[in-house]
Amino acid sequence: MTPDRLDQLLDETLAAGAIPPEATPDERAHLEEMLAGVAALRRAAEAVHVEADAAMPVARARFQRHIAASGSSAHPPASTRPAKSRTGFLGGLFGSVGALRLSASVAAIGLIAIAAILIAQPFSGVETASALSVDDYVQVQGVVSETADNYVTVQSSEFGKLRIGLSAGTSIVDNDTVRDRSALRPGYTVLVSGVVRDARKKDIRIDANTLALASNGPDAMPTTVPLKELRDFEEGIEGTVTVLAIAPDGRGARILIDAGRGAQLVVNVDRASAENFVGGAGSPLGSRVRIIRDDSLPRGVFRFETIAGSPPAGGGPPPPGSGPGMDGHGEHPSLVRIEGVITAREKDRVTVETGRGPVTVLLRSHTRILAGRSGLTLENLRAGETAVGHNVTIRGGFDERQDAVIADLIVLGPLANQ
Repeated sequence: MTPDRLDQLLDETLAAGAIPPEATPDERAHLEEMLAGVAALRRAAEAVHVEADAAMPVARARFQRHIAASGSSAHPPASTRPAKSRTGFLGGLFGSVGALRLSASVAAIGLIAIAAILIAQPFSGVETASALSVDDYVQVQGVVSETADNYVTVQSSEFGKLRIGLSAGTSIVDNDTVRDRSALRPGYTVLVSGVVRDARKKDIRIDANTLALASNGPDAMPTTVPLKELRDFEEGIEGTVTVLAIAPDGRGARILIDAGRGAQLVVNVDRASAENFVGGAGSPLGSRVRIIRDDSLPRGVFRFETIAGSPPAGGGPPPPGSGPGMDGHGEHPSLVRIEGVITAREKDRVTVETGRGPVTVLLRSHTRILAGRSGLTLENLRAGETAVGHNVTIRGGFDERQDAVIADLIVLGPLANQ
């Protein structure tokens, strides 16, 4: 594999929208990593264009007011005879004192326009599409505002109105109880675990894998807050995670955090931090995290860690033959979570040995797998690698009929004997 070969494959990938089938597994891995960087750059470029468009009307209005003021003061009254100018070369170059003032005005307004864009750094406003992308796996919380046969509408403080698609495979859980769709009532808080199908602002659609209900009763509809994307590192940024989004290939992720700054921060995070976070004991949403400098990462991508003292997970893995154990956080809805060692896999059924005995786990087409510190790759797993013997953390729903956990998100760990 040479740089020229990679350049050729990257050109073909960008032109066709898919990695060429002749790419080797090693080349494919490199291309997927580069494509994740391209996506981040595109999101940054889109945000800069939005900021520039927003700043231009203000700059134009100031420019026009300044020119009007300069014009009125640059021309003396007709009754006053102007003194003969001895401006020399510079006067001939710019024509007149009025022209000098005009040039200074243009320069000043140019600086105002640039400052209007740069002053928001290291935080920049983003469109919703920059916070979510199609095919992302996402966890987001909101309040049910409307129900229908095949979808519910959820009001989220991060994105406003969300349309959540329901299917026969959607699991609905409430603490240690499996619920049916009649439990989805307006005013109740719900955690959505699913896949983004449309990321356009004001038309976000998510296909729900699992819906986790809160047991604290009806709640008020949340107010939508602005989003700001973190561009440059700043000391002391920490807050509560409100949204988790993972790219389809698992190589990129974003979190939204409420840092108490009047806006939620969209943070592009590195793969290792995201895997450690999801594989940890606590529920991702509601955990407090700290942003950390890591100069080895591309600009605009950050490392983060959970702050000690965040609420621990409750429940734990479900004992065989019982309902699911939940990441209990009081009023915060949480997904089923189990951890253990994979002891068997047959097609879409996996057996995990937990501290309370063996648990059956069902894999679905929507299941998102993160390789973590397993030493495996997604290519290995797609080719039939069973991952038997590896530690694993699984989050998702529950199939009461089969007495099995439905895997939404899997994080693999190293072999249990290592």
